[in-house]
Amino acid sequence: MMCQVCAGKGCRTCRQMGWIEVMPGGCPHPNVLRAGGLDPDRWTGFYVNVGLDRLVMMRYGIDDVRLIHSADLRFLRQFA
Repeated sequence: MMCQVCAGKGCRTCRQMGWIEVMPGGCPHPNVLRAGGLDPDRWTGFYVNVGLDRLVMMRYGIDDVRLIHSADLRFLRQFA
């Protein structure tokens, strides 16, 4: 999706690319499968992260996802 923080021009949020991945995903590391009791030589998989935090970033122009997860009440109160 086009970065709404910089309108596609390139900024710190989109790493100067003009777009941001909203639903990141990929293959789980074999150690993750092992931790779940699965043999990575027999099983594989793919995950998709819904990325609600990224949608919130775009909606409110937040330039650093760490702010959302920081539990800093000074930051969070502006959305109440």
